[in-house]
Amino acid sequence: MQEKLPPNTPVFTFANDPLIIAFDKYTCVWCEDIANFKKSGFNLSAEDTREWLLQNGYTYLIIDGQTAQRFGANETNAKIQGLLQTAKFTPVMQNSGIIILALSP
Repeated sequence: MQEKLPPNTPVFTFANDPLIIAFDKYTCVWCEDIANFKKSGFNLSAEDTREWLLQNGYTYLIIDGQTAQRFGANETNAKIQGLLQTAKFTPVMQNSGIIILALSP
């Protein structure tokens, strides 16, 4: 992630803010609306997720092992598949523990 995205790039994660910060990317850990979306946004449709992310200035979404621990492996895999099926999210990087998705225009 550090090599693929410039410093301070807005990146959203449902469960792993320290990862974002450790790689010199930006997420608003103190913003109440962001914290609320982390709790309720996971179950939204891919289109609604994308719309919210764009409205809040995020251009990348990370889903990782901590997301699977928090929401469940099956639910996390279903979320990823739903995001990819819309063609509004493009994988930037993927391995067995993380997927970084760019929001398509």
